[in-house]
This record gives sequence, structure tokens and C-alpha cells, in this order.
Amino acid sequence: VQIVKLRDEFDQDDVLFCDKYRIKQKNLRQSIEIAQQKLAHIECSDEMRLLIAKGCHEANVDGVRADIVWLRAAMSYTAWRGSKSVTRADLDMVAELVLAHRRQVGSSSPPSASQPQPHSEQTPPNNRRPDNSKREPEKKQDNESQEASDDQKSGQSDGDSHDEDWGSMPTQSMQLDNKVTFKATAQEALNNNNIKPSSINEFATQNGLVTNGNKLNKRKQGNAIDWHETISQSANVKGLQWPPTKLERKKAKTGKGVLHLILLDCSASMLGQAVFAKAKGAVLDIAHQAYIKREQITLFIFGNNQVEQVQPKVRAPKDMSLFLNKIEAGGGTPFREGLEQVAHWLSKFHKQSPDCLSQTYIFTDGRTRADVSDIQLEGHCHLIDIEASAIKRGRAQLIADSIGAEYFTI
Repeated sequence: VQIVKLRDEFDQDDVLFCDKYRIKQKNLRQSIEIAQQKLAHIECSDEMRLLIAKGCHEANVDGVRADIVWLRAAMSYTAWRGSKSVTRADLDMVAELVLAHRRQVGSSSPPSASQPQPHSEQTPPNNRRPDNSKREPEKKQDNESQEASDDQKSGQSDGDSHDEDWGSMPTQSMQLDNKVTFKATAQEALNNNNIKPSSINEFATQNGLVTNGNKLNKRKQGNAIDWHETISQSANVKGLQWPPTKLERKKAKTGKGVLHLILLDCSASMLGQAVFAKAKGAVLDIAHQAYIKREQITLFIFGNNQVEQVQPKVRAPKDMSLFLNKIEAGGGTPFREGLEQVAHWLSKFHKQSPDCLSQTYIFTDGRTRADVSDIQLEGHCHLIDIEASAIKRGRAQLIADSIGAEYFTI
């Protein structure tokens, strides 16, 4: 109500409105400048830092990004108050602003005032952002994105662990990398269960689509007569020959149908070192091979604390590059939720199509602490580790072993 009143006052006489608040704006600017000068001298004890760590653990957030933002927010508020040291009251004042959109599904409710964790008394639903946090000032969002970018660069150069959580970053787009190839096909993978290559390129070499110039899975001629084709061929001769001199036979079926299910990690950690573009390139190659073989494909993505099936089950299209380029990355990593939804979908699919083979490709950097050892996916499963750093910080290899998937790297 107050905002609407002020806007109405401004519309009636903008000059008078600006004159009325000029002194207040000047005082506010001076207060901000003073707080900025004091910020470098603000102290935060280990006790307060421990309270921040416990609060983030209670909220079940990923990584240390929330710890860093909470600490900086509390120090900024302390400087604004004109104090020198961060107190418990400062932590409580900014706690909900930091944790509201970072709480993961399954986090416990905030503790009571007697417990050491500095949480707000009101906890928003775990599966959505609170109404008052949907829109923030544009300048603040730009600063948040810049901080996330700076933390990413510092983490790559000095090995710091600040880049383990990217939940505060807005979604971003990244063009796919067409140079990445992944030529594993359903029948070839099923026939080579004992092959455990360490990279996708090695797997593609061992399981190429062309062997000695001959295409694989060549159709064999069946026994049934194809009368439509027989008559058509007879009509091509000068005048319709009857009876036909040659009987055309129906081609035998190639075997069971194949479905390629792709689960793509679209969390903010995928934006580092262009791994998201490489993942899109690999997905594009899988889709192209499926198109050549007239096989089906479906695409699930998980990121920004949600799971979505962006491409329903269809026969693989000729080109998915424009579609893939529109997919953005950002936010948290609901990895377990993604696997659970895919497992449920596969179970329903195999009940409806028991003769169809399924190939599942999971693209992720493994930046998650979720336990998925109790989840099993029907059909053949590949986990592609797209973490590009020399020292792996993710858990992709452990995840692949726990769910019984073949492990590959890009």
C-alpha cells in the first residue's frame, strides 16, 4: 500500500517528490559510504562462523556458497549498524535472505531459539521460492552473478573449494560444442558389456558405427511376399507384367526397438570450463546416431532445484542443435530427484513396451552429496563425467558404481 501511495505521489508531481526525499537520499548515501569504509574492519569470531556452518548444514544446502554469502551479508549488516563485531542477532537478521532459496528437499525445520542454529522462525516450502524472493533489484542480481563468477575463477586458480555450490547464480545459456562425439549405440553396448573404456573417444573407437566400410545391423530379407512392392516393380516395366516375373519379399525386422533416455545436469556448476557446451555436443551426437537408426529419444534435465522432461519420447529428430542451445543452466543440483523421476519413468515405459531396449545416458559433474545407492535404473545405463578439472572434486565415479552404470569421461 505504501509503495502505491508513493508512486501516486510521484506521478502527481515528480519534481516536488524528488525535492521532498533529496535530503533522505543524501543521508542514505552517506550512511552506505560509511558502512563500506567500516566493512574492511569488521570482525567475525570462530563461534559465529561455526553457527553459520551449522545453520547451512541444517538447511541441507550444497557446498560452501551459502556459508560465504551468509558471512558477507552478516558483516555488511554489522557495518551498517556501526558495530565492529558480528553478533548472533546479525546472523539471524540475514539468515532467511540467504537460505530461503537454497534449502534442499528433505531439510529439517528451523530449530527453536534455544538451539544454536541461527534460522528464521518461518520456513518457506522446500519446493519453491518464497514470494518475496522471486524478484530482487537488478543491480543486486548483477552483483550476485559477478561474485559467483569471481569465486569460480579463484577456485580454478588456487584450488579453493568455494565453487562447490553455485545455487545463487541465475540460469545462463551456453552454445553446444559440436566437436564432442559419443557414438555408443544400444545394440553395440549390450553386446559389449565387458568393455570398460576410460573415455568416450575410446568407446566410440571400439564400437564404431562402421566396420571395414560395412554398415552394422544390415537388414536381412524375410520370407513373406510384399505384394505392394511386387506389383509396383512389375508396373515399372513397359506395360504391367502379370503374373510378375519376380516376387519381392518383405524385409525382416531389425530387432527390438531402442529408446535413448538422456539425463542432463543443468546446475550452475556446469557452466565452468565450458563443460556444459561439451555435454550438449555429446547429447547432439547421441541424437544424431539415433536419428540415423530411426530410434526413439527423450531428454530430462535437472537444475535450478527442479527436474523437467523437456523432450517427450519421440523418434529422434534430424537436428536438435537449436533446441539444445535454448537449454540454460543455473541453480542447485536436485540429482537424487532427477534419478528418481527417471527411474519411475523407465519402469512405466518397460511395462508398456517390454520388447524395447533402453539406453540411459547421465551427464553430470558429480557435484552433489546426495545418496543414490538405493536407486536402480532399468536397461543399460552410462554415466558420463563431464568435470574438466585435473583433480576431480565431484563424485561421478562413485555414483556410477553405486547405481550400476558404466563410467566414461569427456
